[in-house]
Amino acid sequence: MKREVTMFSRRGIAVIVATALATWACGAAANAEPAGFIAAGDREPRTVIDQAPAHSVVLFDRNRPVELEEPLVIDKPLTLLGLHARLPEGHEPVPLVEIHAEGVRMADFELHGNADWTDWLQDGRQSLLVIYAGDFTIQRGLLTQASQHGILVRSNVLNQPIRGGVIRDIEARDIGRDGVSLEGRPEGSISHVLVDNVGVYRSRLRGAVEACDGADNITLRNIYAEDSLYAVDVMHDHGGPAELMQNHLVDNVHAVRCRYAVRTNNRDLGHTGLTIRNVTAESCELPVDVRNITGLLIDGVRVFDHAHDGPLMRISDSTGVQVCNVVLISGTLRGEAIEVSRCRNVAVQEVLDGR
Repeated sequence: MKREVTMFSRRGIAVIVATALATWACGAAANAEPAGFIAAGDREPRTVIDQAPAHSVVLFDRNRPVELEEPLVIDKPLTLLGLHARLPEGHEPVPLVEIHAEGVRMADFELHGNADWTDWLQDGRQSLLVIYAGDFTIQRGLLTQASQHGILVRSNVLNQPIRGGVIRDIEARDIGRDGVSLEGRPEGSISHVLVDNVGVYRSRLRGAVEACDGADNITLRNIYAEDSLYAVDVMHDHGGPAELMQNHLVDNVHAVRCRYAVRTNNRDLGHTGLTIRNVTAESCELPVDVRNITGLLIDGVRVFDHAHDGPLMRISDSTGVQVCNVVLISGTLRGEAIEVSRCRNVAVQEVLDGR
């Protein structure tokens, strides 16, 4: 039942050139003087980025890893292909890449932290890739040993909202918190972001994907996690009045040996519009735990090897709830399959024992 995320870690030069040509063609249509291609070679990445004109395609050699002691800041729209960077052993944790401009593309990359050095301490954590601006596309990346998140999208540092972005085909291993975290926070907001095909293997404190604190119109699909706290934590807030969230879609989640497959760790702020579809939970303590949502649809939950006391699903303090197609495939069940408390207008149908 294990679903491995498909990675494209070694791509031939023909594929890289084809990708660059396609990116250049799009840029050429929008710019009178399109920038060209820049091969980084053995030059220091920061120098290459600083000298590259906006809308350039920068080609790194993924077989040539570089060590970065300070973040590589991207402050203009660029396309980066093949970057392979890591923190030096024993160096204090810092982000490896920070995106400060809209329109940045990044693909076929590897980022490696040194989480063992921090021993997972709260004050020392840093994410490997931090995004502060919208209209981004991040794809086909491997991230390991992050002391915090693998990828963090955060709007509050530059005090501007983030609109639009795609993160897809990401693998993260041995990380401190989330593989991908979308954090709006009170000073800003995040909206219209797609996170697709993310796999996390061993998160010490969190899971594969988190969407929290003022994130609206978010789609999370094809998410896999094993040996973590959860696969997806959606509509998560820290209690601030500006952290209201709406319209989240979670589709095709697979969790193995996690406490939750999907959860909402939130407060009664008025969060609305959450759809959860096609969830598979293997050896998970509480596959689905949802609270404080108005307009909740859960459709399609399959549970394997359930061996814990308690229900397959817990729903509380919510209004307008519809649950259907819940199946226990294997394992044990003590008590009710679905626990509902302090909810209004609830419809539950097609809860099956498939053992």
